[in-house]
Amino acid sequence: MSVLENIEPKEVFDYFEAIAGIPHGSGNISGISDYLADFAVQHGLRYIQDELKNVIIFKPATPGYEDRPAVILQGHMDMVCEKEADCDIDMAKEPIRLLCDGKKVTADGTTLGGDDGIAVAYMLAILASDDIAHPELEAVFTVDEEIGMLGAAALDMSVLKGKKLLNIDSEDEGIFLCGCAGGATVVGCLPVSVKGNLTVDTSDRDYTKHSGITTEKQHIYRIRIDGLTSGHSGIEIDKGRANAIILMGRLLEKLDDAYDIDIIDLSGGGRDNVIPASAEAVIAVDDSDIQSVIKDCEKVFRNEYSITDPGLSVNIETVDDNTLTFMDDASKNRIIDLLRALPNGVQRMNPAMPERVQTSLNIGILKTVSGRNCNANNNDINDDIKSVNNSVDKTDNHIEVSFLVRSDVKSEKQDLADKVTRIISMCGGTAEIIGDYPGWQFTGESELIDIMSAAFKEQYGYVPKVETVHAGVECGYFAEAIEGLDVVSFGPDLKGIHTPAETMDVESVRRTWKLITDTLKAC
Repeated sequence: MSVLENIEPKEVFDYFEAIAGIPHGSGNISGISDYLADFAVQHGLRYIQDELKNVIIFKPATPGYEDRPAVILQGHMDMVCEKEADCDIDMAKEPIRLLCDGKKVTADGTTLGGDDGIAVAYMLAILASDDIAHPELEAVFTVDEEIGMLGAAALDMSVLKGKKLLNIDSEDEGIFLCGCAGGATVVGCLPVSVKGNLTVDTSDRDYTKHSGITTEKQHIYRIRIDGLTSGHSGIEIDKGRANAIILMGRLLEKLDDAYDIDIIDLSGGGRDNVIPASAEAVIAVDDSDIQSVIKDCEKVFRNEYSITDPGLSVNIETVDDNTLTFMDDASKNRIIDLLRALPNGVQRMNPAMPERVQTSLNIGILKTVSGRNCNANNNDINDDIKSVNNSVDKTDNHIEVSFLVRSDVKSEKQDLADKVTRIISMCGGTAEIIGDYPGWQFTGESELIDIMSAAFKEQYGYVPKVETVHAGVECGYFAEAIEGLDVVSFGPDLKGIHTPAETMDVESVRRTWKLITDTLKAC
């Protein structure tokens, strides 16, 4: 029995349930792409399926709309696959188990895929319908949006005639997005030299000679900054939240000034588009009583971030390990200089909209790598980063750092990325700017916003909010490729996206369905 068969609008939820039955995580989209192509064949519609598995389906205008300009409908077919620890579903092979209480649609132990499965469902329901009035339609289903907008970046948009685009990939009903920031990832590599592998006698913490190198440091500690609020590096970057990697740089500087530490290992964060919630350092030091500096720093940090990061903590524990690699003093100094010199967070607010961030960056990943070449094309840095050219120097021991730079203004984005690259170079490293994607700049005028706002007010009784977002969406690629394109991004209420707590509001889906069909009728 279908879980959603009695939920309205029936045609939309029927397609959503069909999509949920096809594994379609990012990078695993062949099944759903072929499903869309088969749909076009079954309904007698012309379609294009490119090498990346992007699909465009064309539908002629309904009677009376033949002379109206074509409209583009757009969403992405991939979803983020996350699940709870005890969930037994193999999301690469098995369908999502849908749940519905009549008010909200969820999934059993996994992400739901409302982002952006609901766009796909809306578009299929429109393409399959015989009684929805509309101009000629160009329905664009892109792949791998969640891992760098790879489908939109490679899509041949010259086949599209439409000058109005409905992007159904927002999660807040009643908010129309009309602009977004562009972004770029900067991956840096800072080579380090080591003092050697040192054998530790853990009984009395004395170190013996190894490879002709001696250290007098008597204690090894692991220090962890943890409990930060974190958040999306675009949407929450203006909240003033602490970045654990930045705080670790401050802490290391204080410890080195007081005790002349040796650094053994550094790590922090996990994705460049997430504000790091934790960072960790393993250090060697003579003095066993470093708790005072640790606690002083914790007190300072907790005072500075008492509102934004109330869970912040700095903890220390003894490490017992027989073989460790210590960085030399020059490498240690370069690392601390780098972490203390790098900018982070909001760099400029938008002069036209003072409440809106214009330019920012986030230090998202810090990693110590030993015993292999520096290669930013590995999944340890970020699954979203697919390639880095050979301009990044190779070294067996190094620190890797990854940043996401965002700006509404292309020149400011480039300038900030160049600045970060220059700082890394001054500290003895190399960097590569990759994953560059365009912004979508609001011109201040939009016929499509006027049409949709009128339809929205007629249905809801009040006017929608019109906003821009300091994050990347696929609209930037379309706006860059199609001259004079008028774009609005919108969607029904989705909560907890990219997590197993994801929910989709049934009534919001219904209301947004009416908004879409009313908009097409008015275009």
